[in-house]
Amino acid sequence: DLRGCTFYDLFDREIIVWSDIVKLPSFALTKGDVQVDTSAYFLFNEDEKINNKYLLAFLNSTLSFYYMKLIASVLGSGALRWKKLFVEQIPIPKIDKEEQKPFEILVDYIMFSKENNMINEAFLFEAIIDNMVFDLYFEEDMKKADCFLSSRVKEIVKPLGKYDTDEFKKNFIKIIYDIFKEDKTVQRSLIFSRNIEVVSII
Repeated sequence: DLRGCTFYDLFDREIIVWSDIVKLPSFALTKGDVQVDTSAYFLFNEDEKINNKYLLAFLNSTLSFYYMKLIASVLGSGALRWKKLFVEQIPIPKIDKEEQKPFEILVDYIMFSKENNMINEAFLFEAIIDNMVFDLYFEEDMKKADCFLSSRVKEIVKPLGKYDTDEFKKNFIKIIYDIFKEDKTVQRSLIFSRNIEVVSII
């Protein structure tokens, strides 16, 4: 019974949800169309300076997963307890809204790709987000190794249009995918960033 719940009205807003016991990050974005039971959690982002899709990108990143493995409870199956008290400890960089936009756009690409069985595209976009997160935390190391890719990604990505057809979006995402696959800056970062000491331990 939610009639006495102080945050009942917030369920009409966009929220982030995730499962309690999983082996990999499973954060997802939803809006008023899901019920969360005792085996899952939800997050209302009330910071107007942080976009939900930037938050989602970061929470699903390899670096976020690495941090959770350090602080969360690990079960015998290898799964983690993604309790909210642990998730709230993840140090998420606060960057201005303009710098958040490439993350938001890539999340839109990923969500659409997964909905349309574009597995290779989704995998590549997720890998790019991982390295953009490394750029946030290890900017000096990434630049020193000539693996900093955030500036180049910002030049390439363009938002999907509100009124674009699904067919247009599929073709557009395939074009962006091909550009990333051929771009020397992006590919160098994806291939060689793992040689950077601070990144190799993650």
